Amino acid sequence: DKEERRSLAFSELYTRAQAIIRALGVCGVNAKVMSSTELVELLYMAYNRDSAEVYDVDRAIAAQYDALYSTAPEVAEKQIKELERKIQQQAVEKANKVIYQARTDKERELRKKTETQDDIIRDMAKYMINANKDIVGRDIAERATTKIDEEQKQSDVAKERAEQEKSKVQNNSRAANVANNLNAAVNNARATTNTMAKK
Repeated sequence: DKEERRSLAFSELYTRAQAIIRALGVCGVNAKVMSSTELVELLYMAYNRDSAEVYDVDRAIAAQYDALYSTAPEVAEKQIKELERKIQQQAVEKANKVIYQARTDKERELRKKTETQDDIIRDMAKYMINANKDIVGRDIAERATTKIDEEQKQSDVAKERAEQEKSKVQNNSRAANVANNLNAAVNNARATTNTMAKK
């Protein structure tokens, strides 16, 4: 019964709409029966002229502006996601820091071994000579160890001289910088005095 009334009402409205469309067509105005979506777009454009070009009706419907209430993720969920993001970021930073430290430790160890390489070689040579002094002979073993000790002393003296030369060069370079700075200050003072004298 309801369905029959609804269909009768629809056909009556459709007939009247077609009559109006034909009357407007005689006047030169094109008209048509609009669907629900087209009607919503027309009304949205009419009431929102300023923002309709930027923010169309489909986006407005998707944003659920027509809903009585909107649903958003829970605050706790947002906080959990943010916390997870921070944890991941800090873990990456920590991993990078530890990797860098491990690299620098290895480089430090390499530098130390490189610097003490001669000492390590001498110590190993002495150990080998002492371990095999029965085979080589005690006399020869003692002379060999003495020779290694003398080489070490000569090497230490050479290193000390090199350090002294290096510090002399650094001191000379500092002295030269100080002299240059003093000369520049004196020249500036003279230029200022000459300028004031001319005024």
